[in-house]
Amino acid sequence: LVDLVSSLHSYTQLEPEHNRPTLSINTTFATPFSIPPLTPYLEKYSEMHTWDRERLIHNPNLYAIWNGKPWLLDQAVQLLSSQGTDYDYAFWVDAGTFRESHPFRRWPDPKRVREVFSRKGGEDKQRDPGREDPVLIPLYGLPWLKEYGWRFEMGPVDADISEGSFFGSTPQGISWYSKTFYEAHNWYINTPPPPSSRHPHAAPSPSSSLGSQHDDTKNNSNSSTMIPSSSSLLFHFVGKDQTVINTILFRYPSRFIGMLAPSRLPLLPPSPPPPPSSGSTQTLTRPKPYIFTLTSLFNHLSYLLTRVLSHKLNIKLKSQSGYECGDWYYYIFWLASLEERRLGKEAGWGGGGCVVGDEGWDASGERGWWRSEGVEVEEMLRGLFGDRWVESRRAGGA
Repeated sequence: LVDLVSSLHSYTQLEPEHNRPTLSINTTFATPFSIPPLTPYLEKYSEMHTWDRERLIHNPNLYAIWNGKPWLLDQAVQLLSSQGTDYDYAFWVDAGTFRESHPFRRWPDPKRVREVFSRKGGEDKQRDPGREDPVLIPLYGLPWLKEYGWRFEMGPVDADISEGSFFGSTPQGISWYSKTFYEAHNWYINTPPPPSSRHPHAAPSPSSSLGSQHDDTKNNSNSSTMIPSSSSLLFHFVGKDQTVINTILFRYPSRFIGMLAPSRLPLLPPSPPPPPSSGSTQTLTRPKPYIFTLTSLFNHLSYLLTRVLSHKLNIKLKSQSGYECGDWYYYIFWLASLEERRLGKEAGWGGGGCVVGDEGWDASGERGWWRSEGVEVEEMLRGLFGDRWVESRRAGGA
């Protein structure tokens, strides 16, 4: 920790004394399984590892680190509050988010945070003062046909939809998120999956056509014998926090604001039609689920084809600084101040989707995808899958 503390000290000396940031480090955890919600599950996490399709790059401690994030953030907020320091909003962010040199110093920008939460939560709060505070979370992708058939008892949603690298809310929203995450986690790790379903995170057999996508199975001749059949599994795989987060998004969609990188915006369903006027006898009817339309199919296949071709042809776009482009860390730009977004653009910083050139900018830099709004998760799911799907998958639904 010496380098970290030294770097913080050097930086804070440049700030006015009343505005200097502080760093609190909790060193009471001997292992990731010292995190209270995960302490009972060391043995089960070790067992999960034997049938993880990515077991050569994962391990039980990594599962625990991923799944410990909600509790750690909630605990930090509560601890600081007990010491007299209260925050309007708090966020978890992986340290790896800022592994590259970057221009972001006052991040996330408080003005931008208030703007996002007021726009996406404020209007509903005015109509319903009892509405719970939403949780902000990045979306890496959108659910599609496979997820249309999902039900809670089938297991966590194994798809690249949410990101676990960043999330946040008000202290009340964080406590709800932590509580809800471990309710889902604990149900799955203590409940066997339906006997008719293949475990979604088990490694494919050597004869599977998917084997080429998972090199770990090639390097392990015993992979097929290590994977138990679904009928013999005593609990679900919960080693990846993303799959549990996806489940919560489906179960409590009204509680989440998503942010989606620009390259994935074409996958969103169109906005719902406006409600009929108060004097109109017309009833509001939604079209059929967007995933079953030709437009959705074309957009989805075009997106997938672009990704597959770039991978097969080894096409790697790079930022001006030489880093590979990627949308995973788009949330950095999305929550940065206008000035720091400008600095990132000028530096060709590659963590936010390869932001180079002037696309999406006008003279003031206020337009374009830099200022794209958040995604209402419930509205997104209703557009993609239909009202009936949302109500039947919602917690307490039919």
